[in-house]
Amino acid sequence: MKKYLFSFLVFLFILFFILAPTKTLDASKNGITLWFEQILPTLLPFTILSSWVINSNFFDLFRGAKTKKSHRILPEEWFILLSGFLFGFPIGSKLSSDFYLAGKISKKHAQTLCMYTNHMSPAFVLGYVCTQQLQDIHYALPICFILYGPSLILALILLLRDCKKLQKSNKATPLIPDFDNQNCGKQILDEHKNTASSFQIDMKIIDAGMISGFVTLIKLCGYMVFFSIGVSMIQHFSILPQNLKILAISGLEVTNAISFICSHVAEKAKILYLVLISLSFGGLSGLAQTASMISPAGLSVKKYVFTKILLTLLTALLITAYLSVI
Repeated sequence: MKKYLFSFLVFLFILFFILAPTKTLDASKNGITLWFEQILPTLLPFTILSSWVINSNFFDLFRGAKTKKSHRILPEEWFILLSGFLFGFPIGSKLSSDFYLAGKISKKHAQTLCMYTNHMSPAFVLGYVCTQQLQDIHYALPICFILYGPSLILALILLLRDCKKLQKSNKATPLIPDFDNQNCGKQILDEHKNTASSFQIDMKIIDAGMISGFVTLIKLCGYMVFFSIGVSMIQHFSILPQNLKILAISGLEVTNAISFICSHVAEKAKILYLVLISLSFGGLSGLAQTASMISPAGLSVKKYVFTKILLTLLTALLITAYLSVI
């Protein structure tokens, strides 16, 4: 079934390329422009920096003897939690995957963190959504509370619950009990420790971090381009009802969805409701990008999708309650 669906989608893309080459070109330009102006300058420095942090002993400075014995939330997990919410999608999923592969956190906590920290960034919400599209910065506080509050609370509850379970156990458990891979970066450094100078080792870490950062951002660019073309295809079909177009575009890509909603819906309350739903779900583009981030670590995409759906439903309930009292 998947093979036939994929073949059908490829056929639609090729047909659209042939029948509407100008719209295809414009959609590609829009995707690349959005990536170049918004994503690249915002996320590239942080992805490079996070790669350097992962391959260093930076967090040992914050982990004393008591922390190692008490199974509290690890400094690495606090870093993922805060970075995921501050820098936005897809930092949460990438850091969860990278720290797990590096042997810094457990697989269970990596799964939890990637599910609850992968949202659009506050900068995107404040700048693009509230200022440019809604044109009302007063919506910033309720949007941020509804979008980030439940995820942050649930993430902390799940992490702390696992820590308490470990504390109650009388068995001697390692700091990362269920991790079954080795720190590849550390192995490489150990292999060259006797033959390479400290400067060479540092340069390898820096070079690897830069390559990793660019590879991640190039992947995102490709997804953004193709999903921008998909949005253009939907907009090209003028026979579709407006509500169906909004549903289809929101299901594909969040940036174009918010722009389409704000320009085609009249009621302010309905706009706010649809925008929050789009932000919470993130679209298939977001799911595809997240899958590319967490698949190398073997984290469950199905669990991520299920959690996203639950969070979207919770967002719908909260925004409905908010709109009923304003």
